[in-house]
Amino acid sequence: MQAQGTKAERMKYIRKVYAEAKEKIEKDAKAAVPRNVIITLHNQEDGDTPPVTTEIKCFLEPLPQGAASASHCYLITKRTRTISTDFYNEYLFAPKSHDLIFSFGQYKEGDSKDELRFYFDESGHCIERKATTQPEEGYDDSMDERLTATRYITVIEELID
Repeated sequence: MQAQGTKAERMKYIRKVYAEAKEKIEKDAKAAVPRNVIITLHNQEDGDTPPVTTEIKCFLEPLPQGAASASHCYLITKRTRTISTDFYNEYLFAPKSHDLIFSFGQYKEGDSKDELRFYFDESGHCIERKATTQPEEGYDDSMDERLTATRYITVIEELID
């Protein structure tokens, strides 16, 4: 999106980019050589805690010859599971950049389920927050999402370049 538009236009744009990302992932899953990075972590802090498995997937697309990098990460997913919990996150990036435009989180524990959705404008500001929970008074939890996405991109760039 070149120029700053209305919130409705931005939301429509984000949904379009998200749908395109899901289509790319479907095609990638059927490819002979998928273009993704998968990191699986197994952890058990001590013998009294349940094991934790975290899987981070980064979905890539090739960039044109001569670009600063050979690939662009357009979506990162993260799933962390224990015996009783399942935490899932998605981080959607703008085409041809690593500007976070949308993030989604779903947190399940037993019969309880919470969800968070953040939509970001061209400047990286949260323009809409949809959630089943509210942050502490005066706290902007969208900043946490941007920071987390930036950390994952940094790690992925180190791995693929």
